[in-house]
Amino acid sequence: MATLPVADWQPPPLHPLPHPVATRQGVELYTLRLDLVHPHLQGNKWYKLRPNLAAAEAQGHRTLLTFGGAFSNHLYSTAAAGSLLGWRTVGLVRGEPTQPLNPVLTFAQACGMELHYLSRGQYRHKTEPGFLAEIAQTYGPAYLLPEGGSNALAVTGCAQMLAELPPELSFDYYACALGTGCTLAGLLLAVAARRQAKAQVLGFPVLKGGGFLAAETTRLLAEHAQVRGFPTPPLPAWQLLVNYHFGGYAKVPPALAQWVTEFNHWAVAHGPAPACVLEPVYTGKLFYGVLDLIGEGGIAPGSRVLVLHTGGVYANASVQY
Repeated sequence: MATLPVADWQPPPLHPLPHPVATRQGVELYTLRLDLVHPHLQGNKWYKLRPNLAAAEAQGHRTLLTFGGAFSNHLYSTAAAGSLLGWRTVGLVRGEPTQPLNPVLTFAQACGMELHYLSRGQYRHKTEPGFLAEIAQTYGPAYLLPEGGSNALAVTGCAQMLAELPPELSFDYYACALGTGCTLAGLLLAVAARRQAKAQVLGFPVLKGGGFLAAETTRLLAEHAQVRGFPTPPLPAWQLLVNYHFGGYAKVPPALAQWVTEFNHWAVAHGPAPACVLEPVYTGKLFYGVLDLIGEGGIAPGSRVLVLHTGGVYANASVQY
């Protein structure tokens, strides 16, 4: 395993979340605080990166090269991991450079990440072998992390997200936000391992037209099975709730901004500590969707619901709302 300094790592705590919408409907709502596992490698990014860092080390790499948008939690976390390990990191950023850098890119650069910018046209080729060969020639040998850090190894990591929960603890619903399908794939495997036959898994895409992520999730599960060398186990029932994107990735219309602000005020005043603070790109849309579903009766009274807080709160400083 890559020699990440893990002294700052802690198991994600499970917090009850007695939000008024849930309590009125008789639903027990909980959140797994993956955002608290590490100061800079928090949330699902920790779980995605650890097996990939181990693979990079095993292959003799000391350079990580990856892709992301200007507000990418993945770029932030990869830069942090590189700094902790003393490795070189290269971030290929979608879009044109802007000054001053936003807080996410400022942090990445402060960690030593080399930032290079790709036009949106160039960025579309990020998975093509010819383009990747050009990238390798330009920036030298590196361990390639795909956008969002999502690959079969990352699924293996995300399958450990529930590992610290007592095995007898059960929920009727598990929910997560998704942008690539990797976290959902890992969550499906994690729930399957808990042998809770009646549990359902809900995925909330944060980008417009996110229905395609069902196929991406299935593809990642198949790749994971191939790498691991055994078939995918029977999975719990799952579905995507595609109507909570609020206009698209990183789109923050006033209604969402107001809702996230009000939720955060409630969390600070009435929720468990540390406060379950949300950001509008991922967790805000997820928690809005879950509470809307509960309020509309889509989740029955008496149900127990676990929502994954997958981190990314540091993006709050970058998103104007």
